[in-house]
Amino acid sequence: MTLRRTQKLTRRMAATVGVAGVAASIMFMATPATAASSDLPEDPALPVPSVVFGKELFAKPDSSIFLAGYVGQTDGHGTPVAVVATDASGTTFDVAAGTSVFDEFWSTSGGEAPTVEGRYTTNAYSVTSTSRSTASSDGFLWVDGTAPSAVTFGDPDGYTSDSDRYAPTVNFEPIPAAQFADQMDSIRGTTLSFTITGPGGFSESRQYEDRRNAGTFTISRVLFDPFTAGDYTLTATATDIAGNTSPAAVTHFTIAPPAAVTPVGITTPIDGATTSASPPIAGDGEDGSTVTLTDTDGTSLGQATVINGTWQITPTTPLTAGPHTLTATQDLDGSTATRTITVDIPAVTPTPAPGGGGNGADSGPAGPSQGDLAYTGATLLPLGLTAAALLAMGIPMSIRRRRLSSR
Repeated sequence: MTLRRTQKLTRRMAATVGVAGVAASIMFMATPATAASSDLPEDPALPVPSVVFGKELFAKPDSSIFLAGYVGQTDGHGTPVAVVATDASGTTFDVAAGTSVFDEFWSTSGGEAPTVEGRYTTNAYSVTSTSRSTASSDGFLWVDGTAPSAVTFGDPDGYTSDSDRYAPTVNFEPIPAAQFADQMDSIRGTTLSFTITGPGGFSESRQYEDRRNAGTFTISRVLFDPFTAGDYTLTATATDIAGNTSPAAVTHFTIAPPAAVTPVGITTPIDGATTSASPPIAGDGEDGSTVTLTDTDGTSLGQATVINGTWQITPTTPLTAGPHTLTATQDLDGSTATRTITVDIPAVTPTPAPGGGGNGADSGPAGPSQGDLAYTGATLLPLGLTAAALLAMGIPMSIRRRRLSSR
């Protein structure tokens, strides 16, 4: 059947909801009749109906079942359709009969499934008073009147959790493997329904369909995250795909108040200390928590994990001169604590450049520059005269030495 025809059938079916006796004339039988429509002689000329809705059915004994499809011809208005079930022994009997009213479309709108539990093969036929068409492709009907067992819980009744993210586990009975494997069009499974009530009028209900047929479900903390401290009640039931519901099971659990967190501290340097520009900053806190150190303007100076109750951070960038407010923030699973101290970074005195400033003593008033020599306050004139006299005395002595050597 094409998607267009399926959509058209869906619209036609929706248009008939609530209009009694319009869609079809239905006949259901809870036990096999003396004859079934499939026992009539086959007439290949009759249109072969198709089952679109209800090809895979799960129902409780004597419960309503619904089937719909089309009869394979556009002028099929008024074509009678019969649905025949065949049990495991090969016995056949009609479970539904209807007459198409919208062109080729037909549907049923209520009645009773067979009384005897088990798996039935279903086929639809176009019928007359004397003949029937070729059978449609096989569908199935599982009749199941057995309710699942009550669910069980992964933790004992009265369980106390020290985490507000507690995620209880519920175990329930999956559908029989044969029923699960039989499904082709859409996979269905046991539906878990649960309600949790707690302090302050807290009440939340959810449903989960086990399409993996695993038989267990952990109630995700995402649904109720976080729980506040207090006592809670969890009520759960399991409903199989035939509609049978287990007895309700109840358990209780307690969310303990959060444990006191060790406050964060800064032990080195002490508050108000004068320190270097890159001091190791150390403190104590809660094991496993993360400590972030920030400066006055909120700039991060580093992070550390508290191990054995202590932590240490050396700023990644030297602190500038002047006062600083340092804040250590401890974070443990969203629970935070802070500690703040102030420190002062002294200004650095620059070292004089080499060659400047003389011998460090007060040399009196500044004098004229003599190159790189310091001015001593004495005049250079006497020194010049002395040098000239010595030079004059040296000239005769040099001449006399030359005369003696010539002899």
